[in-house]
Amino acid sequence: MLQVTHGSLGPHNQSNISFEIVTYSTDESNVSYYLTVYAVFAGVNSVFTLFRAFLFAYGGIQAATCVHKQLLNAIMKVNSIILSYVAIETVMTICL
Repeated sequence: MLQVTHGSLGPHNQSNISFEIVTYSTDESNVSYYLTVYAVFAGVNSVFTLFRAFLFAYGGIQAATCVHKQLLNAIMKVNSIILSYVAIETVMTICL
C-alpha cells in the first residue's frame, strides 16, 4: 500500500518548500505473489536450460557417430596392401 504524506518547512524558512514523504507498506500476500512469480520464472528457465544442455549433448554424439562412420568407411575401402606401406594419416587425408 502506498502512503503519501504532504508537508512544508516551517515559517522560519523563507522559501516555504513543500515536500512529500512516500512510504510503502509490505503486504504479506503481495510479497508472496511476487516470490511465486519469480520462482515460476526460475523454474521455467531451469527446465529450458536443462533441455538445451541435453539437446547439445545429443547433437554432439550424433555428429561424432556420423564422422566416425565416414572415417571407418573411407579406411575400409582402401586396399590392405597400401596400408602396410603408407601411414594411416596419409590415407585418411587422401580418402577424405
